Amino acid sequence: PREEVAYVTCTYRETCIDQPDFLATVDLNPRSPCYGQVIHRLPMPNLRDELHCSGWSAAGTCCDGGPTRRTKLILPGLISSRIYVVDVGSQCRAPRLCKTIEPVDVFWKCNRGYLAVVRSLPNGDVLVANTGDAAGNGKGGFVVLDGETFELKGHWENECETPPTGYDFCYQPRHNVLVSSAGSVPKRVGRGFDPDDLKKGAGPRERGPSRSRARRREGLGALGRGGRAPSCPKGPCKRVYGGPSKLQLSLDGRRLYVTNSFYSTWDKQFYPDVVREGSVMLQIDVDTEKGGLCVNKNFLVDFGKEPHGPCLAHDIRFPCGDATS
Repeated sequence: PREEVAYVTCTYRETCIDQPDFLATVDLNPRSPCYGQVIHRLPMPNLRDELHCSGWSAAGTCCDGGPTRRTKLILPGLISSRIYVVDVGSQCRAPRLCKTIEPVDVFWKCNRGYLAVVRSLPNGDVLVANTGDAAGNGKGGFVVLDGETFELKGHWENECETPPTGYDFCYQPRHNVLVSSAGSVPKRVGRGFDPDDLKKGAGPRERGPSRSRARRREGLGALGRGGRAPSCPKGPCKRVYGGPSKLQLSLDGRRLYVTNSFYSTWDKQFYPDVVREGSVMLQIDVDTEKGGLCVNKNFLVDFGKEPHGPCLAHDIRFPCGDATS
């Protein structure tokens, strides 16, 4: 089925607004009077977590041919190393927080911190990639959560060498292979981007859905020049600053959703207008028959108009399933 809502991670870190990060629920139903609007906000109980990536407690590889029930969304804090578990199954349009794992538990039990990408394994466990240790030094690897109770089980890489850094990853269970990307040392990244850090172990960070790799390159022409993106046809156009960051492709491949905030510290350094004005979420229509991309003129989520002020939106998830789950 077509996606009707999206869950988007939003942070106020580096915006000078003293409010907690939140999970936004966005209406994606074109027939809805609230289409393209944030219809619910779930604030976290702490400040400056830097909600960044998110992931489901169950993925398509776990279902053994049956339907996958995506009822819990895992939200790790990139800076706080805190993990939130959100119930989206009870009320999909109004999620609620059901569990919090504090940083001290992650530090003591796993000797890991600065948590990034989340994916679930075929056995039901949940892996959360980390970029460093508790002190902010470079230390890659994975934190393991029980897929039912969401209790910490420890770190995953027991018999292999610990990678120096980490960030994103994906796996192919049919071949028993997991591939991860390098990241940046947390205590260096926290100060902002420094080209010299590339010589000290920083590396590529994100990977995109294989179905949209070519479209990702096309989209960077489409949005990377800081041009204008249309909002509602009856209203004025809005200038979009920065460039595309997180992409999420609908399951039918026809709609590519894009946000333009990556990491608050780097946003503030490279694209201060994004931090000042707030980020956006756009929809790119994909012509799956003739090829080509086109910005949807009827869809624009403006996170600069949030009740507490402009915020930075990053990751996008659909409860019906998405290209990265």
